[in-house]
Amino acid sequence: MKPRRVRRKEERELNIKLTIAVVTLINSILTTIILLTK
Repeated sequence: MKPRRVRRKEERELNIKLTIAVVTLINSILTTIILLTK
């Protein structure tokens, strides 16, 4: 049993979730800016 490998996998999944959240936030902000400037 290697707990380190499991931790790394969890960290990677967390990083992916964080990246998706940031991208969604940026997308929504950009959409609101585009809608406001029209």
